[in-house]
Amino acid sequence: MNQRPKIADANMLAIIAKCLLFGVARPITSLLGACGGKTHNGAETKTPILYRFFSPIARVINWAAQGAITISQPSMDYNPMEWRRKRLASQWASEITGIEEVILDAQTRDYLKRQQSVPPSATSSNVATFTVLVGFHTHINYFQQCIESIVAASSKSPDTFLELLLINDDPNVDSAALEQMVATTQLQNLIRSNKVNLGICRSINATIPHARGEWILHLDCDDRLDPKAIVTLRKVIEKHPGIRFISSRSADIDEKGRILAYRLRDESPVDLIQNNYASHLKAIRRDLHKDIAGFDPFFEGCQDYEFALRAALFERLLFIPDYLYQYRWHESSQTVGNCNHQNEVMLRVRQTYLLAVHWILNGISQVSLSISGDHADDWKNKISTPGGTINLHLGLEASSPFSQKLHKLMIIKAATLTIEAISMGKRGDCKAITI
Repeated sequence: MNQRPKIADANMLAIIAKCLLFGVARPITSLLGACGGKTHNGAETKTPILYRFFSPIARVINWAAQGAITISQPSMDYNPMEWRRKRLASQWASEITGIEEVILDAQTRDYLKRQQSVPPSATSSNVATFTVLVGFHTHINYFQQCIESIVAASSKSPDTFLELLLINDDPNVDSAALEQMVATTQLQNLIRSNKVNLGICRSINATIPHARGEWILHLDCDDRLDPKAIVTLRKVIEKHPGIRFISSRSADIDEKGRILAYRLRDESPVDLIQNNYASHLKAIRRDLHKDIAGFDPFFEGCQDYEFALRAALFERLLFIPDYLYQYRWHESSQTVGNCNHQNEVMLRVRQTYLLAVHWILNGISQVSLSISGDHADDWKNKISTPGGTINLHLGLEASSPFSQKLHKLMIIKAATLTIEAISMGKRGDCKAITI
């Protein structure tokens, strides 16, 4: 009996929120988005003069619109005050290092800013080619619109090589049905099916070697590409040679495909230590996936966030103000149906990188580290193997010669395992790292 009024109240609030989104947030965010936005080329920021005037207003409107979208999804069990308390109580990097989180945060921001100030050194081909990589699971009712959006984007740039690489990670859905939907589009395509559900990280890591495009565009099966996505990306890539990670702004759409609001993202790659501001659209050069070891299954659900932060520790990222992605909100989306898990994973991502940057700058400490493997002597000559003060042992299998890149990747993995152990109360466990 007591539950019905609560459900009725939530549904009424959802209706009011949607009315505000369609009637107020959408037109205002559309207008502000048309004024431009900030382009973050690493640590360099360019802001159009007109948008600079509206920027403070845009931040307030953006915050209000995202809040309204959350309210418009009554099944989204999200309490911002509860998560703020949980975030304050989950300062594991401070617990390990004995350093206040505000200091670790400032240290990480400073390090990210320095890394983002380094000009890109990678080379690129003269003509960009693209693979749209779609991991399919569950959402067959939205998949047709997803495919149609790829076709529309491809048709705007008919001289550009574009292929669809589809992973069916849902054993309950016959791949023949997906193949039939794709066949009518005349897209160049490759469809791979998993016999069991592997999860998005393992599926993508196993599939990327089969991609023929130089650039991988990551698209969820219930979302849509904007029609101008390929045209815009080609121009951006030509203008910024050497960049290997591009993130655009996105628009939020409802279950019927109607735009709810435009996200007025102003944050830079340095702000990634706070939140996943590199979410959609992710255009990642295929060789970057290989160079920094792909998606980490430990961060399933927020793997894109962790990958962006990891990439930012190595090279310059590019955030552009164009709206190239449409993110769909519906009752069974990952954000709505699994928001508590996602927020917990985001906490671990942040804490991992606060600890990782501290160790990159100061050396691994507080844990014991043993090194074995064919190249153990090479690694032992380059790094110290401290004793532990938090009763956690890490074992490094050195299968490759020491390099600064592998050393940094090892530290990130060590921080990942250490935060996992502390957050789960598993001190004393032996964790293995292979480099």
